[in-house]
Amino acid sequence: MKVKNNLPRLAFDILHLLIFCALTAPALALTHRAYTAGSAAGLSSTLLFAGIPVFYLIFLAGLLATAKLFFLAVRKPRPGLYDFPSHPECLLWLLRFSVQKVLYLPLFSNFLLGSTIFRHMLLKTLGCDSKFSVDTASSAILLDPYLIHFGEGSMVATDALVAGHYVHKNKLLLAEVHLGDRVQISGFAKVFPGVSIGDGTTVG
Repeated sequence: MKVKNNLPRLAFDILHLLIFCALTAPALALTHRAYTAGSAAGLSSTLLFAGIPVFYLIFLAGLLATAKLFFLAVRKPRPGLYDFPSHPECLLWLLRFSVQKVLYLPLFSNFLLGSTIFRHMLLKTLGCDSKFSVDTASSAILLDPYLIHFGEGSMVATDALVAGHYVHKNKLLLAEVHLGDRVQISGFAKVFPGVSIGDGTTVG
C-alpha cells in the first residue's frame, strides 16, 4: 500500500532524472567539442586547464539552448485549478517544472541568477515576462517563471519565493503573478499564485 501511494512521487523522480540527462548530455557534448577544438589547435594542457571557466560558460549556454528547444516543443500549461496529477495540464506543468529543477540546481543557479546577463537569459528561457533591469539574489526562488510578470527595476531578495503554482489536497492551482515597476520582495518573503503587486511596493 505504501509503495502504491508513493508511485506518483517515484514517477516524478524518474521523470526528473530523464530530463536531467536529456538537458545535460547536449551541453556536455558541446563542451567536449570546444575542449577538443582547443586541443587540436595546439593549446597546452595548462591553458586548457586554465580555460575551465570558459568551458563552464559554454556548458551553461548549451544547457539554456537545450532547455529553450524543449520549451518550444512543450506548450505552457494554462492557468486554472486542476485535479492533480491526473489532468493533462498537470503533466505539462510537471514537464516544465522538471526542466526548471535542473536549471535551478545550485551548481547552475548560483551563477545563472547571480549574473545579470545570464539571469536575463535564464528567465527568458523559462518563459518569464522579465526586463533586463530585474534583479534577484542567487538564492531567490522563482517557480513557474512563465506565469510571473516583472516590471522595470523589480527585485527579489535572498531566499524570497515567488510562485505561480500551489498544490493542496490533490488540486493544482496555476495562476499568474504580476509585480509592478520597482517592486521589492524582501528576504524570505513569499508571493503566491494570483497575486498582483503595484508599482513601488515593498513586500516583507
